[in-house]
Amino acid sequence: MQSRGPFDRAWLRRVAPIALAVIGLLVVRVYVIQVVELVRLRTWREELASQNAELERQVADLSFELERRGTDAWVVEQLHAMGLVGPDEVRVRAVPVTAVATPAATPTNVPDGGAEQESEALFRNETWEAWKSLLLGEQSPDAQIVPLTPEP
Repeated sequence: MQSRGPFDRAWLRRVAPIALAVIGLLVVRVYVIQVVELVRLRTWREELASQNAELERQVADLSFELERRGTDAWVVEQLHAMGLVGPDEVRVRAVPVTAVATPAATPTNVPDGGAEQESEALFRNETWEAWKSLLLGEQSPDAQIVPLTPEP
């Protein structure tokens, strides 16, 4: 008697083509997904390249505009556009800049904090002390009360 096991030839002939078709469909699916991803990445790369070229163009335009605005001709052009000078007038002339470094003048006899002492000196007088005592209601030790009427 023959035993009918799960792996007899008739069953294998029926299941094998179905299994191969499923595996084939999975391979085709993965391949299609990869192709779609490749197309998407290439499109994205082309967009980035065009954006990069546009940014480089903008940088070149801005650097040209920066150089142009540093010239006297641009200043004169703007003055004409605003109507501040006549059409044949030129009021801007280039002044050459000398690159000679001059040492800063430092006073030798001014103590540290000279600016603070000078600003405080403005408030060290009789008038300020009188106003201060009048407004604050206190009398500083340096303030002198001067009578308004002469003493007999």
